[in-house]
Amino acid sequence: MRRLLYVVIVLAMLAIPAGSAFAQERPQSADQPIFAGQFYLGEVVWVSVGGVFDPGERADAWLTRPSTIGGWPLIAAPIGGAGGAWWVTMGSSMTRRMSYAEDPNLVANDWGIWNAIFMLPRDEVWYPCSFPLKWKCNFEIAPGLYELHSPALVVYDASIPAFMQYWPWEDIFGAVADVQDTISPMWLDVVNYGPVAKSEAFDLEIVGYEWKWSDINW
Repeated sequence: MRRLLYVVIVLAMLAIPAGSAFAQERPQSADQPIFAGQFYLGEVVWVSVGGVFDPGERADAWLTRPSTIGGWPLIAAPIGGAGGAWWVTMGSSMTRRMSYAEDPNLVANDWGIWNAIFMLPRDEVWYPCSFPLKWKCNFEIAPGLYELHSPALVVYDASIPAFMQYWPWEDIFGAVADVQDTISPMWLDVVNYGPVAKSEAFDLEIVGYEWKWSDINW
C-alpha cells in the first residue's frame, strides 16, 4: 500500500520573489525544511500545506534533485539502505513543476489549505541508477572488478508474477549484488506566485522505485 505524504505546517515566508526562487538556489523558509521520510519513484503522494497561503491563493509543487557534490544535502542524515547508504555524486537537476490536472486544488481552499496529489516521476534524473536491465549503479572499476549497488527498496507492480519479483543482477553476481543501499535526495517545494513570496519546503529521501511490467517485458 502506497504511503501518503500528509503535512500541515505553520506560517512561512520567503525573502525573495517566487518568480526567481528557483533560479540559483532553493527557496528557504523561515523554518528548516521538513524531512518527509522515505519514498520510491512511482509512488503516489498527497501533499497538504496549511497556514502558509491565503484562501484562493495559487501555488505549485516543484521537484528538484539537489547536488550531492558537497555531500548529502538533506537536513536529515541518510536513513535508507540495509547495506549502508550510498548515493551518486553529481550536480543538481532542473526543477520540474508537478502540480497539474491531477491536483484536487491549484489554489488554497477557504481555510488556506493547499493540496496536491501526484506520482513521483520514475525517470532516472531523480534516482540516477536507471531501471531494470540497464541499472547504472553497478560500475566496472577495473577489468572484472565491479562496484555493486542496488536499490534500498523495490516495489513490484501487482501484475508481475511472483517468480519474477527479485533483483535480476543476482543472476550474474550472486547475493553480493543485492546490497540494498542506493538512495537519492529530492527537494519538494510548494511556492506561490507573489506579490508576497511564500513557500514550504520538504526533504524526501528516494530509496527505490516501483518495478512495472513494462520495465522488463521486451
